[in-house]
Order: sequence, then structure tokens, then C-alpha cells
Amino acid sequence: MQNRPSSSGGDTMQGEIALISWRQRLASWYALHAESKEHTALVLAILWFALLSYAGSIVLASFAATVQKFDGAIPLVHGRLIQEG
Repeated sequence: MQNRPSSSGGDTMQGEIALISWRQRLASWYALHAESKEHTALVLAILWFALLSYAGSIVLASFAATVQKFDGAIPLVHGRLIQEG
């Protein structure tokens, strides 16, 4: 990849340098942990399970929450929607 200035200024060059740096860091991390791929897959599976479990529990908890201040307006809104079709 050549570092050539673009017509928009130096922002592209800075982005290319940041991208190269990110790629180098990823490659070095992967080289360090390449022999433990099965452990990495297991850890990723556990983290995904934890994330989805947390998101699911938040959704289920929000179904049980009552909104007492606005509960009285629900029949009025429903009736208005029925009237207007």
C-alpha cells in the first residue's frame, strides 16, 4: 500500500496508517494465540451465550414492568384507534 496524498488532504493517509496499525495488532494477537484456537472458540461461544442471555432477560423483564401512570389511557387510545379505523 503506497502512502500517496489524496486530493482531500492528509485524512486518507492518516486512515491508511491507522488501518495498517490495526492490521498489525490483529496479526500479532492472532500469531500469539494461534495454537489455542479451540479455547478461543469456546470463550467466544460462552461470551455470545452470556450476551444473548442478558439481552433476553432484559426483554423478559421489560414485559413484566407496569407503567402505572399511563395504564388508564390504554382503553381511551384503543377506542380512539377503533373509531378512526
